[in-house]
Amino acid sequence: MGEERPKPELKDNERAILESLNPRLEWIARDADGALWLYEEKPIKVNDDWYCKSLFYMCFEMYDHLFQFISFEDEKPYNIKELLEE
Repeated sequence: MGEERPKPELKDNERAILESLNPRLEWIARDADGALWLYEEKPIKVNDDWYCKSLFYMCFEMYDHLFQFISFEDEKPYNIKELLEE
């Protein structure tokens, strides 16, 4: 098991974006090409992408320039509720 990663500090605009999402979207990760994705179920990394069984997921690439703490090299995706905890 890897070390627990420190909780990143969200910028105000990042927080506002995450707070406005459909609550079914619980996970956020970045693919190897730099695109952000949102998922209903916790995804797993396969080759250069993250995948989940659920059909409820969405590309979030309009915000690729934000959330710079999210990297494809992350061992696991970020839970959105945990990111929003104060």
